[in-house]
Amino acid sequence: MWIVIFTLVAILLSLYLFCFRQALIDDAFITFQYARNLRDHKTWGFFPGYTTNTATSPLNVMLTAFAGLFVPDLIEAAIWLAVVEALAMFGLLMLISRKVFDGYYFGGISFIAVMANPLLMSTLGLETLLYIVFILAGIYFFLAQRWYILAVVLALLTLTRPDGILLFVLMLWFVGDEGESSIKFKIKFLALYVICLLPWYLFSWIHLGSFLPDTFFLKFNQNWNGIDYLKGIFLYIYKFPFFMLISFILAPLGFLYILREKRNSHRLAGVVWMFGILYFIGYAILRVPPYHWYYVPVAISFNLVGVFAIAKSLQTDMKRNQKIGLFSGIVFVVCFGILVYFLQSGFSLEEPPVHTNWATQTQYKEIGLWLRENIEPSERIELRGEVGTLTYYSQRRLMDMFSCRYELLSRIDRFEQGGVIAKLFAKINFYWYDPGEPCQPTDYILGFDYYGDDMRAGSIKNWETTTKWAPGGLILLWKAYQP
Repeated sequence: MWIVIFTLVAILLSLYLFCFRQALIDDAFITFQYARNLRDHKTWGFFPGYTTNTATSPLNVMLTAFAGLFVPDLIEAAIWLAVVEALAMFGLLMLISRKVFDGYYFGGISFIAVMANPLLMSTLGLETLLYIVFILAGIYFFLAQRWYILAVVLALLTLTRPDGILLFVLMLWFVGDEGESSIKFKIKFLALYVICLLPWYLFSWIHLGSFLPDTFFLKFNQNWNGIDYLKGIFLYIYKFPFFMLISFILAPLGFLYILREKRNSHRLAGVVWMFGILYFIGYAILRVPPYHWYYVPVAISFNLVGVFAIAKSLQTDMKRNQKIGLFSGIVFVVCFGILVYFLQSGFSLEEPPVHTNWATQTQYKEIGLWLRENIEPSERIELRGEVGTLTYYSQRRLMDMFSCRYELLSRIDRFEQGGVIAKLFAKINFYWYDPGEPCQPTDYILGFDYYGDDMRAGSIKNWETTTKWAPGGLILLWKAYQP
């Protein structure tokens, strides 16, 4: 029976997810670029033979490169990988549902709610789906009290993205074994977690020059005209009101459940809700730029607690009346309707539901292919814009802070000029750091027109672009000034 169910779910997932193959965000192509160089050139970097460390998720890059061994087109490989991850999510939700509610309605509603979430679907190719899978795996083994497996899963979550350490810290407080003292067991749990992480972080520190990816330091210092993580949520609500509403539609139910139950709430709901809160507070304190995928763990966590509230209501109705409560049925139909809406292409497949791209994937592809045909491989291009998609399709050296390690030196200097702790951190973290060759000089400049149409006259080539985020754009290529 379950084989039939998983087969049907796999077919529906593949049809659904492949709808997005022409609507991927630019940062997904940074992952594809790393995966291609790892697969084809055994290089951890943005360009063949040139080490960089701007891939946020090492585990996602490795899995994408592995999928690329079977499916040469890395875009298709990433979609198939997403199908496998979504199937794993489906299985985990069913296991959690069975364990908590002795039934599968929580798992079914949760799966629809997660896979119909516009924010999550706007991050395909990134590590977000894998991140959610490991969160759910952590929840299941936490509930099952399989503590040592939980430590390994939490380590994999941290390898997926470093902020996964938040869930580890949260769960470390609750883990324990009746057979020995709590402190002794927590030390063992921590040791296993660290042992699982040690190989990658030693490699990253020595070979890549930093424990953390360079993106942490690059994005930490980015400025979106004063709009940080906390303010960014209002920016996305303004730009994409419908999709942001759908992304958090079940969060109010979760909040009401936590508020009503307080100390009596199930620890599953409590842990998931607390993780979402800690995640949001942590990013707000860091004041990082409001990249939309930073909101996905918060949205999914809050929505899962909302589904938990629905499932509790459903469980009560079934025990007392042997029928589904009207409200629970309405919410289920709404979630299912959203999924059908997506499957029927209710939104433009040229763009993700929520994004910050200055051009569509198709527009960037056109520009990238032109660069491949007209620019020599040995020539460099200074890029003033988004680097992922253009580099992936052009296979040319587009230089910016994400593709050239030398650009990180100024960020390192800021740490070294800071307080005692910042100086000590910089000294240890960047002990093996090698900036490589300077990004300059370059032969061409490729960038958005910030100054008006008067720039067209001196350009070699220009392309008009438009997205919901940046309508009426213009990308220009001109010859770099050579002193």
